[in-house]
Amino acid sequence: MLAAACGVDDPVLDSGPAATKVVVGAADSVHSELVAEIYAHALARAGVATEVRQLDPRVSELAAIDAGQIQLGSETTGDLLVRLNPTAAQTKPDEVFTALNQALPQGISVTDYAAAQERDTVVATTETAERLGGADLEKIGSRCGELTLGTSRALTDKVVKALQDEYGCRFREVRNYGRADLAAGLTSGDIQVAIMPSSTTALFDGNLVALADDEYVFAAQNIVPVLRTGALPDAGIVKLNIVAAELTTSDLAELSAQVDAGKSAVDAARGWLDSLDL
Repeated sequence: MLAAACGVDDPVLDSGPAATKVVVGAADSVHSELVAEIYAHALARAGVATEVRQLDPRVSELAAIDAGQIQLGSETTGDLLVRLNPTAAQTKPDEVFTALNQALPQGISVTDYAAAQERDTVVATTETAERLGGADLEKIGSRCGELTLGTSRALTDKVVKALQDEYGCRFREVRNYGRADLAAGLTSGDIQVAIMPSSTTALFDGNLVALADDEYVFAAQNIVPVLRTGALPDAGIVKLNIVAAELTTSDLAELSAQVDAGKSAVDAARGWLDSLDL
């Protein structure tokens, strides 16, 4: 089941002949809705008629494309790769993207991935990171035994092993937390580190810091456009690649904060595109 679609009427839409609209899918999250609006309005400005359609939460964007319900959506590279190839072991951005291209079903394509990620990260307060020697898992690995980790979901055996193998890191204790309570747990000192998505708004207010994970224990999760092969003209592909070259994790967090404060995803997306003359 799909919710009603909304056509994109962008004030800087390029003039051109009428065309079949490209339907851009938005999953049930603020980030997905923002990215869908960014794609739709960017394409409209390149002369591609678009509309945004909210997907049923039970339907993935890839499945909706495969079923012909939408022509374009967004996914995260690492999660999509594992869904298509559960035995995939790649974790670094370029390696994940290469493997993803090889795993895509016939008739499905991806364009360039963005720097913006929704990747799990180990987070600490800036004070804790300084006390431990720096905001880097490499630097704090030998001191993980002093730290209690908060997480909203169980760590996989693969991640536990990789933390130990790559950084010599074995946490003193792991506590289950509600996702919304992790930042408060860090601030209170009840936990010293937490696993949080890299696009969490609180990571950009100066009080919390994501610890560098250069070995990619947590797989890359770059935002990537996924589309029905042939659904877009060359100008549309170029426009999506330009968007990918500009969209960062901090942009996504800032746009999410705007929506949380009451701005519509449409206005937030337009404002971001305007700020970059896209």
